[in-house]
Amino acid sequence: MTTDKMMNDAKITNTVVAKEPLKVDTASKELAKSGTISAQLRSDGAKAEYDVILKSVGGKMTEVIRVIREMTGLSLKEAKELVEGVPKTVKAGVSKEEAESLKAALEAVGATVELKQTK
Repeated sequence: MTTDKMMNDAKITNTVVAKEPLKVDTASKELAKSGTISAQLRSDGAKAEYDVILKSVGGKMTEVIRVIREMTGLSLKEAKELVEGVPKTVKAGVSKEEAESLKAALEAVGATVELKQTK
């Protein structure tokens, strides 16, 4: 088969496909309007990202600072400033697993933490 014949066959096929009317049922339109499709695509394709927000420290400020230092790699000064300036974002754009792990560690020492899905 020659290149010209292949190109001609491709043009004919594309023309036939393009001339067929596009039919969209009402159920598909409703799903698209409700955002269900985009949420499903997001869960199937791109991974969701979360921000871990420290809402309150509780009674064990030094323990909260220790956990933040261990989980984020911040210096003592940076972790202390973060804890003293609540509410603050501890980590941004992390996976759900990492966000839940950080939340559990902070709540174990008495802090109040919120997870906010960003993507």
